[in-house]
Amino acid sequence: MACALCGIEPTEIGARVSCQTSPQGPVDQTSATAQSGQLGEAAGVEALARLLSLPGAQGAIEVFAGHRRALTLFFRKHRTWRPEAPVFASPVEIPLLRGGEEARPTSPSVHRSRSSRCGPLPGRRRNNCVLERPRVSGRMVRAGLHVDEKHPYFFDHPLDHLPGILLIEGILQAGEWVTPLGFGDCFVRELAVTFKNFAELRAPITIELEASTDGVRCSGRMIQAAVEVCTFNLELGDSPRGDARPVGPDVPQRKPNRVRGALVHKVRAENVLVDNVSQETPTQSICTLLPPPMGHILAEPTRTYLSMVYLAEANRQCMTLNAHRSAEVPVGVSMILLSVRASMARPIRGDTPLRLRLEDQPVARVGSIIVADVRTTLLDADGVIGASVHKSQIVDAATYDRQRGLT
Repeated sequence: MACALCGIEPTEIGARVSCQTSPQGPVDQTSATAQSGQLGEAAGVEALARLLSLPGAQGAIEVFAGHRRALTLFFRKHRTWRPEAPVFASPVEIPLLRGGEEARPTSPSVHRSRSSRCGPLPGRRRNNCVLERPRVSGRMVRAGLHVDEKHPYFFDHPLDHLPGILLIEGILQAGEWVTPLGFGDCFVRELAVTFKNFAELRAPITIELEASTDGVRCSGRMIQAAVEVCTFNLELGDSPRGDARPVGPDVPQRKPNRVRGALVHKVRAENVLVDNVSQETPTQSICTLLPPPMGHILAEPTRTYLSMVYLAEANRQCMTLNAHRSAEVPVGVSMILLSVRASMARPIRGDTPLRLRLEDQPVARVGSIIVADVRTTLLDADGVIGASVHKSQIVDAATYDRQRGLT
């Protein structure tokens, strides 16, 4: 009957799938059917997925209400879906604007429902979504950067500019819209960010990101008020199958902090990611890392592995702690991050005990300004698993005020 009304020969239908809007018999009250009421079988999404996986250019979903056929949906496949790793062939551009039209997820690599602020991954708390009104077109996404000055991590204490770690989180969240990043299929193997100017709190900021033809490498920049704030490059690596586990549930019990927050420029105890620093050799120090506590943005259900944001922040804190304790830099001076280069040999699970080995490097002095390169090596129980170089500028309060145009 349905075929006749649509002018389709029944022999042309290569695959048929049926689903129920009203289940027969008792329903498990914890199931998706019970929670969605008359939208049985999660609104037919499972039926559609089954149909797309079957052979044949044309298919039909028959929707039943009990034993009665309620409607029939016909589908014509324009191409065959193959469950394999996606290959990226288009550039990706990510402007982070404050406005824009509502996003429509069109990327074939990501099939998740998305809100106006959150990324494609389920489980992220709304206040941890740093993209605003993303707009996706193929392999490109445009979004606003959501700046929440009450956020307990990004704005642990009042700041007069956007923290670099927020910009890095914005880059990675934008990447989730057009790559498998965050789903456990891949991880950030290399990240390089050069900060060229301060990012102001209340001015729109734009990210421009372009992916390589194989989708493995991305590069781009951030622009604010026609000024380049930073440039960045990142490279993805494949995650080992069967090794993925969420960060949160596997994080061991955090020990009480032995480091005062002021020594790593943090106020909240839960944002302190270093436990202690000790001198290993005259030119090397070892810093023990703390896992992110349960409920922290760095331990959300979206985090299959420890994020590069965690490693970048842990490096910064170790570098800051070492400067105050070993280099006798006074507490209260400003340490301005100029660049970050970090790499990981493999993804790191949240239950992995980690240490950072810091190597002292020569410093350059320009008047009252000190510029230092700090090299770190990331260690677990088996040895070296990553490395980074942080370049920072250390200035006194008067110099900082002049740089910021406050005096």
